[in-house]
Formats: sequence, C-alpha cells, structure tokens
Amino acid sequence: MIIAGQLTEGQKLPAERKLCHSLSVSRNCLREALKELNARGVIATKQGSGSQVALFKRTSANDSLIDLLAKDTKTLTDLFAVRLLLEAHATYLAALHATAQDKADISAAFHQLKSLAYPQDAAVFAEKDMAFHRCIYLAANNQVMLLALNSVRELMTNCMMESAKKVYPFACNHKALIKQHEKIYLAIIAGDAGGAKKAAKAHLNAVQHYLTL
Repeated sequence: MIIAGQLTEGQKLPAERKLCHSLSVSRNCLREALKELNARGVIATKQGSGSQVALFKRTSANDSLIDLLAKDTKTLTDLFAVRLLLEAHATYLAALHATAQDKADISAAFHQLKSLAYPQDAAVFAEKDMAFHRCIYLAANNQVMLLALNSVRELMTNCMMESAKKVYPFACNHKALIKQHEKIYLAIIAGDAGGAKKAAKAHLNAVQHYLTL
C-alpha cells in the first residue's frame, strides 16, 4: 500500500482490525509485519497514537544536492528523457487499465489544474501538475513503474518547480499547457491508449521547447 502510493508520508495507518480484514491476515501476523516495518524505518509507531508512514529523513546536504540538480540544465534534459519513457507509457497503460475510480481521480486532478486562474503562483501550478501525473501513474497499475517514479519524486518535483518558474509566467504557455493536459485527460477517459501516449509525448516535448526559448 505504501509502494503503491495508497499510504503516503506522514499518513496514519488504518486501524489494525481494518488492516487485518483488508489484507486477510491475523492480528499476530500484522503486528509482526508492523514491527519489521518500524525497525526498517518505513513506519513510525508511537505508544497510544498508532503508526504512520515515516517522514523519510533527508540530510541538509542531500536537500542542497537536490536543489542544485533541479537547477542544472543537463539534469532537466536527463529528467525529460526519463519522463518521456515513463510517462508516455504510463499514460498508455492508464488508458487501457484505468478503473472508474481512477478516471474520477484523474478527472478531479485535471479540473483542479484547469481551475487555476491565470496568473497563478508557479509553485501551485507545479503542485497540481504533479498531482495530475501521479494519478495517471496510479491508474497505469504497474507497481515497478510507480516505484521508479517514487525514487525520483523529490527531484522531479523540484525540477517541475524550476520549469514552472520559467514556463508558466507567459499567458500563451499557460493556455497551451492546459490544452495539452486536457488532451491527455480526454484520451484516458475515452480509453484511447494510442492517443493518450501521443498526447503525453507532445506535452513533454512542448515543455522542453518552452524551456529553450
């Protein structure tokens, strides 16, 4: 559930009885698993307040490195290459496998993005943009792909923030970005896998182009 993004950092775990029922395991089995996850630092357990997904510790040196990488031109280029591979295929899979709930989540994320009035803070736009693409990864129903996203999530978020600062301030870019996301959204809702993949590629290529202007 943590790897799949159903439980996120800082989120409290469901009650033991509910977890036992949903995972079809005994309470003793569950408690042994929670003890192991706590020892590994994946969850944090406090007496009387239950367990929550750990806030994974990052050193200030690592934070500084992430910030530097996010501002580096080559990092942006490298990340776009990775996103082109991952997101184009994730979008393709989402169009094939998205459940009714997945489609509802993607729809909600898109409309939140679309509802942002221009001009809006670039950081807010980047946050909603990331949320939209994360819904697509979840809908793709590929755990390894989601794990790959989670491994570069912080770097991707920072890079998207940097990109938004350069791209978003221009009204013509804002309008184009919303249209690109809409094409991705509509293709997934329609189950058009080929169209969704094409729209995702066009979006990423367009953002790269805006960054070179």
